[in-house]
Amino acid sequence: MNGVARISFENGALLMPARNAYDQELIFQEAESYARRHGHVQLEVQRQKMFIAFPTGEDDSICDRCAQRVRMVVTVASTHLCLRCARERVC
Repeated sequence: MNGVARISFENGALLMPARNAYDQELIFQEAESYARRHGHVQLEVQRQKMFIAFPTGEDDSICDRCAQRVRMVVTVASTHLCLRCARERVC
């Protein structure tokens, strides 16, 4: 879906424009909000599929790119990223 992002969650989905960096910033903000509400979401933007989730339990995950501890994990092609690194990968 070129130019359009899709945030899929339990029992629904949200389509948003993805034309520029501002749109992509809004997309990630909405994806984070829906992930907090539903526990996890799937995000499709710029022909990339991502799975955004808050792991259960008290263990923090580690970003494979920057090695920071994160509570919200973005999985892109079997790579676990923090939200900041995931944004950089798409933009």
